[in-house]
Amino acid sequence: EVYYCFDQTLDRNAALKIPKSGVKDRRFRRGAEMGARVNHPNIAATLDYYEDDALTFLVEEFIPGLDLGQRLANEFYFLDPYLSAHVAHHIAKALHEAHGVGICHRDLKPSNIMTSADPSMEIIKLTDFGIAKLAESEIAAEMELFAEDESTLVTSNTLLGAVPYMAPECWDDWKSAGMPMDIWALGSVIYHLLNGAPPFGTGRSAIMNVAKYQAGTFKVSKPSWFGKYPDTRDLEDNLWEIITGCLAVDPAERPTAKELMGRFNSLTY
Repeated sequence: EVYYCFDQTLDRNAALKIPKSGVKDRRFRRGAEMGARVNHPNIAATLDYYEDDALTFLVEEFIPGLDLGQRLANEFYFLDPYLSAHVAHHIAKALHEAHGVGICHRDLKPSNIMTSADPSMEIIKLTDFGIAKLAESEIAAEMELFAEDESTLVTSNTLLGAVPYMAPECWDDWKSAGMPMDIWALGSVIYHLLNGAPPFGTGRSAIMNVAKYQAGTFKVSKPSWFGKYPDTRDLEDNLWEIITGCLAVDPAERPTAKELMGRFNSLTY
């Protein structure tokens, strides 16, 4: 649960997060410790953590604006290649920083990416590194329930939101999936930005399409408007190469966050 708060000592707004129903959970503390290890302009900062017998909470930087999921749902059909490259580059910077200190986000999706409210999205920050372990545990438990009862997918906001951006190895063995799953998720998010919808759809259809993609019977098509505008054609081609690299079925064939940074640094947008 997330609360909008005011820090009276330091005279600033903050986001205060507590485990659902106030449950004391060691993973929550571990998540706060992980979040505190990452300090980067493209990552929401973990500011403080408190725990006693009655109360547990995490204090995180408050970011004015809207999450990318809200922007895509309410303000844009899709983004042009220049704005898409800008957004994706900053997310790649965040992943590079996190992966550099051994932290995998594990729940990268538009709703976990905060943007400033301006049309150019000048500020981009990846959130919820601080509760990555909690999300990991919850998703893993719900995937087990889904295996027994597929209606779980409809009733679980956590799992339902994650599914369109989940790498195929997550379904094979969630616990062993690592940093390459973040790279797959980033590729899926970039595609969503450019196409207005995730590459494999949503809900059960996304799971089926990823399985078909693994088997070579499903192809991710370029957005229909690609190639229509000469001024953006080169950037479109560069972004498509990045997307297809991120969506390699074999995790070992995906670029690392460091390699992605190099690719984005060379783009002209």
